[in-house]
Amino acid sequence: ATLIGSTAMTALVGRVPVQGQVRDPMPFKVITGADNLAANGLTVPGVQGMVWSGTAIGDWTLSCVTGRLDSVTFIFEDGTIRTISSDDQGNQGGGTRKPLGWISDQQGIPCITGERKTNAPAFLTQRIGVMAVQAAADAAASAETTSVVSDVGSVTSSVTGDAGTFVLGKTIAGGSDEVAKWLLERQSQSFDAVFVPAGTRIAIHVDRELPIDLDTTGRKLTHAKSIDPFTRTQLD
Repeated sequence: ATLIGSTAMTALVGRVPVQGQVRDPMPFKVITGADNLAANGLTVPGVQGMVWSGTAIGDWTLSCVTGRLDSVTFIFEDGTIRTISSDDQGNQGGGTRKPLGWISDQQGIPCITGERKTNAPAFLTQRIGVMAVQAAADAAASAETTSVVSDVGSVTSSVTGDAGTFVLGKTIAGGSDEVAKWLLERQSQSFDAVFVPAGTRIAIHVDRELPIDLDTTGRKLTHAKSIDPFTRTQLD
């Protein structure tokens, strides 16, 4: 089944894979209301809406986000809720975990266009600046030394110039090296992503059979019951 006109409840943040892998993909939620179901010819009596949950992955080249749906919660008119997950479906079939479906844009493209988010320009600028300072400091320190090669091929270096300039150059070079290491550690914890804002209209494509069973004794959003004011009781 395909449910056109669903709405993203949360933003879709697709982390861009690094070496073909995505660490901790970002979750997202999509809502499908009763009007959406009716518009798609899927009028289900008693169902007020559906809330889908899944994970997103970004595509840097196409600047878009793909998403897989892992669970869905049905909300019935009497307040009862029922959740179906891909784990339950996989266990029942005795196979591996498979998604319930996937998402696309309104035109059916299975990758929703978004905005690239990255700190690469800032990182590269800082990295180049730090490495330039380190190279200049090393060169200044080396200019104050003299290297002598012995008959056996060993090299001996000694400070023959200004000792203060040599110490200053080595100090700046060492500090720059520590800053460069810190930048690398911070960059290893960051990631590039593609961002799609909440409220975007998307389409739901369901690939699995979803048993919509109303459990009268299941969990409910509200347990209030209406009382008929005209009900009369009799004494024994």
